[in-house]
Amino acid sequence: MFHRRFLPARTAAPELLLLLLLPMLLLRGLPGCCGLAARLAVPTRLRNTIVLGGPRSPSPAPLSLPLKRHGRRSCSSSRTAPLPARAEVLFGEEEDPSGPKGILSRKAPRVVAAAASAILLLGLSACLSARISSLVSPLASSLAALGPSLLRRLPAAAPIRTRPLALALGIVLTARALALAFGAGRRRARDATSEWQRYAEHPGARGRAILAMVAKQSLWIATAAVLGGLGARARSKRLRRHAGAAFSASLLGLGPLYVKLGQIASCRKGLLGEEWIEALEDLQDRVPARKGSEALELAHSALPGGRDDFDKCFVDFDTTPLAAASLGQVHRARLRDTGEEVAIKVQRPHLKKIYDRDLALLTALARSMDKLSSLRSRGSGGAGPSWTQIFADAEAILYREIDYRDEASNAARFASDFGLGIGGTSNATTTALARNSKPMPEASSWIRTPHVYPHLSSERLLVQEYVPSIKITDGPGLDAANLTAEDRAGLADDLARAYLRQFCCNLFFSTDPHPGNLGVELVPTDGHDGTNLSTSTRPRLVMYDFGQVATLTKSQADGILEIIEAIIDTDVERSIEAFQKMEVLVEDADLDQVRQKVAENYRTGKIKANRKKLRQKGFTFRDDDNDGESGLLSANKTTAAAAESQGGYSESQVMSSFTLPAEYAFVARAISQMDGVGKSLDPDFDFISSAAPYIVEIKGTDLYLKDEATKFARSCQERLEMLRDFWTKGIQAWISTSTQNK
Repeated sequence: MFHRRFLPARTAAPELLLLLLLPMLLLRGLPGCCGLAARLAVPTRLRNTIVLGGPRSPSPAPLSLPLKRHGRRSCSSSRTAPLPARAEVLFGEEEDPSGPKGILSRKAPRVVAAAASAILLLGLSACLSARISSLVSPLASSLAALGPSLLRRLPAAAPIRTRPLALALGIVLTARALALAFGAGRRRARDATSEWQRYAEHPGARGRAILAMVAKQSLWIATAAVLGGLGARARSKRLRRHAGAAFSASLLGLGPLYVKLGQIASCRKGLLGEEWIEALEDLQDRVPARKGSEALELAHSALPGGRDDFDKCFVDFDTTPLAAASLGQVHRARLRDTGEEVAIKVQRPHLKKIYDRDLALLTALARSMDKLSSLRSRGSGGAGPSWTQIFADAEAILYREIDYRDEASNAARFASDFGLGIGGTSNATTTALARNSKPMPEASSWIRTPHVYPHLSSERLLVQEYVPSIKITDGPGLDAANLTAEDRAGLADDLARAYLRQFCCNLFFSTDPHPGNLGVELVPTDGHDGTNLSTSTRPRLVMYDFGQVATLTKSQADGILEIIEAIIDTDVERSIEAFQKMEVLVEDADLDQVRQKVAENYRTGKIKANRKKLRQKGFTFRDDDNDGESGLLSANKTTAAAAESQGGYSESQVMSSFTLPAEYAFVARAISQMDGVGKSLDPDFDFISSAAPYIVEIKGTDLYLKDEATKFARSCQERLEMLRDFWTKGIQAWISTSTQNK
């Protein structure tokens, strides 16, 4: 079989023509092949003109040539057919059929057919020759294009047997697909990422791979469901595990962007089945990597000076990677000058070319989605999310991710914002400021990130401090470290605390907190000799990989902090104010609709903080004595009641008042992945409840106390208003009753 990569891009049509002619050559011989080619190569209107004679002037009767059916069955030689008009021009219409020119006119069509078939066969054989394809493929394309032009001079096409042709064509196409699949399977067996560049160059091949993956997954899921229904639960579970492993392998083979999708899905426990989640976890840090001499060559190629530059800086390079993900793999080594142990992150080859092609396709898809969104929102008057802008921001982040110099700068900024130094030590001050404009406290006691060496790093190689840790979702590893449930819940709270600081103070956050980028370090506690891990160590959160980061504006950060506090207090009016600060409402938003929807979400518990958990941490709420009411303030109840009296609103009407700036797409992604990690440590984890105790750290003690006093005063005022309304209504009712009695 021949593959399109053996031919220039413009030979797609001749290749298809040759593929269609191959079974015809076997079944019908040269004349049948020519007839099929004539039908394929000549447009219908032109073919009718050529074969049927087309419109003619009232000239003498056209010449007739004897036709003979080729094959097993034959017709009488007395049958004749009129010679087409073009054939009359070629061979003449006034010559004697018994003369030399008449004999030539009868033989000429067969000669032309034989010549055309020979040209087509030459083109086909040239295409089938893979070894010399680079030399003959332009010639094959020319020959294949020349054949149809000669076939236009043929007389009427011979009858074609469609059933054998369809059968042969199906066999040929099936054999070709099997050959391509077999070749791709052999390449993936040697290197699981071997098809990334081919899929980027041929999106159609990736589309077929995705369709095949969906078909297989559907079949396996349906079969597993049937087996489970019949009671064969063990066989059903094995099949589901096989389907999960195949799904993970398929995403790995499709390219780095699909590996990213698998990483995101692996953090959402309820999104897919358990067997699929377990298989997708391998995409976090166990993607197949290059080893041995291949890994060393990859590291050499990542530096401008190649092997010489590498040997000047590093020794004891371990060719077996510590971890490998979608974009790179990590190896241990030592600095030649100081002997310090470092981790070297080396980028996979050809990522820039793959991103160029994949992101161009995604950008075109985003434009189409925006057009559909504009058509759908035109009737409602709302403004939907700008997918083009979201993809443009994602494109900028992804391109920065494959430049390790940017990642080194991001890691240094993260360490500076949290006051982290080399070796897990602390810096004297932090660069991030609290809401009271004072520096945030340093965080080295509960979080760490590896120190980076920017002067040793390059675009495709990142050098950082070697910081071993336990993967944050490694249950057996955490058990071996004797971490209690309380310790794990504390780690989940530290993760929420870190992101609250990133969102609200640093204005800069990592968008990719999947388990492969998070670890747990055991730190010796003060006053112990470190000989007994169960009593002399404490866990500390470790954050790796700052290739994907995003930034926020001051108003966006203020809005995020405001909406967190509003959710804790179930305050509708404050939620509306937060939305306005966050700039997620369109200019002509219907605030009554939004108020009603927010109040409904608070009443039904669709949006809420874990108050039981917050009470355990010392929080008190103003509605604790209201017999478990929803927690809405009286003013909020009045607003909601007024909105409800005007009639209900549909979901689409309310959502038409919102728009989604691109930055919040990355905030949502980070919170989504963080939620999955947090729930693996603490089943009761939610970001709002875990981050709430650290709001005082974000604001500063003085500002926090001032805000709490303001909220208490407003609460007292609301209670007085409620009491006044109660007495007013009671007195009015008493007066009305007294008047009626008189």
